[in-house]
Amino acid sequence: MNHNRNRCPSTLLTLCASIIALGLLLRADDKPGPAADADKKAETKPADAAKAEAKKYPDQDPALGSLEGKVTFEGDPPRIDPKTIPANHQDHAACVAHLKEERLLLGEKKELKDVVVSVFGYKPAQKPKPREITLENKNCTYVPHVQATTAGSSVKITNSDKFIHNFHASLALQKNVAIAPGGSQTEKLPREGWAVITCDFHTWMGAHIKVFGHDLFDVTGADGAFKIPNIPPGEHEIELWHEYPVAPQKVKVKIEPGKATRLDVALKSSVKATSK
Repeated sequence: MNHNRNRCPSTLLTLCASIIALGLLLRADDKPGPAADADKKAETKPADAAKAEAKKYPDQDPALGSLEGKVTFEGDPPRIDPKTIPANHQDHAACVAHLKEERLLLGEKKELKDVVVSVFGYKPAQKPKPREITLENKNCTYVPHVQATTAGSSVKITNSDKFIHNFHASLALQKNVAIAPGGSQTEKLPREGWAVITCDFHTWMGAHIKVFGHDLFDVTGADGAFKIPNIPPGEHEIELWHEYPVAPQKVKVKIEPGKATRLDVALKSSVKATSK
């Protein structure tokens, strides 16, 4: 009997230790680890992206007006000769899988992407603030294909590929510099106009930067939508620019203080459509 009494305390101690260990294990399991943290970040990423998108435009001045709308393509799109990469090009294998046509991008309802919408000929009382934009060389493609900014802004050209590119700019910017793999180069956009960007090593690449002397512009997204806030009240001429195949067009609008004016435009091709 005495022998059995001596065994009970040790048994209880073992049981208690087991219960405590199990409790600690369960608490450890409840604590999110690195994978859970990553999942949480992934879940919140879309919300953060939406928030960033909402901040794309400055706050609306109630004394000024705004313009918003959508650009679509009217009629049948013309045939565009596809881009090609020479089979003997040294970077053919790395580039061919990513080759895509970006000159004419249409949505399901013919929403037209990459249309630069601006208030034509507007002269602000003060020069707009310079901006910092980025042009990435990625998979033998310039990203983004079309963008707009203000005169005096800087563009940072980066190279995410494992081979050399060069930034060859003409018209509004005259520049030709090599960008090493993983490297970058920053250039100023000193004046208004249209900068055409190519790569001499990969001739199928191309990008466009429209440079303005004011802030009243936007570039349509995949949904064809645009928005220009803080436009002075009165009659204005709106220019719509597209790389190809739509010629620049102008539309007159009346802007009223404190109101959003709607402008939906269907652009026609300046190139005759063909069956093939």
